[in-house]
Order: sequence, then structure tokens, then C-alpha cells
Amino acid sequence: MRRMGAGKAGRLKAPGDTYILLYVRTAGGMVVGKVKVTLSLRGDLVRSLKSKLALEGRTLSEVVEESLTLYEEAEFLERLCEALGLEKRYYTGPEVEAGRPRGLRAEEAVREVRDERAERLPGH
Repeated sequence: MRRMGAGKAGRLKAPGDTYILLYVRTAGGMVVGKVKVTLSLRGDLVRSLKSKLALEGRTLSEVVEESLTLYEEAEFLERLCEALGLEKRYYTGPEVEAGRPRGLRAEEAVREVRDERAERLPGH
């Protein structure tokens, strides 16, 4: 059974330029009451997708279910933003990187904290 993605992130902008980063976990690996549905899709699209998915070891049903789950999660985020009075906006990867604070890199900060702790511990 294929496990769905670990989670999706949506960045919410609150009043006063405060940012809240939400991670929505997807339910992976659980089969809960499957229902058979009929869809009308373009034949060329289905053939192309099935061919690509076969190489990945996935089915069209899995992709449709994953897409519908993402749609449902997006709806949840919209309702949450509305309830909290937050402006919703999706950020691209480059926008997220551009908005990150500049300066000390995480690994350097962790190394500094570890070095300081080691100096305080007896026997180091």
C-alpha cells in the first residue's frame, strides 16, 4: 500500500506582519471505506497518466484520491484563515527563501550552543 505525503504546508499572514506556518498532516496508509466512482476524463490524458504512473508503481485511483485530499485540506485552511481573521496566501519556494532571516546559519547556531554546553560540563 502506498503511503501518501508526510504533509503539506500553508503559510498564513496575520495582522501586524506576523507569520504562522501550518503543517497539515495527511492520513497515510489507512484504507477507510473505499467507494467506487465513475469519472469522465479525456482519453489521451488517462492513457498518458496511466503509463507514467505504471513506471512509478502507482494507480490512477491513488492520484485522484491524493488530489481530492489536497483539495479538502485547502478548504480546511481557507475556513481556518477565515475563522482566525487571517489573510491566506500561498508562497513559492523562492519567496519563502527570500523571506528567511539572513545571518547565522542553523548548523552554525547549533554548533555554538553545543560548544558552549560542552564547556560547562565537567570533564570536557
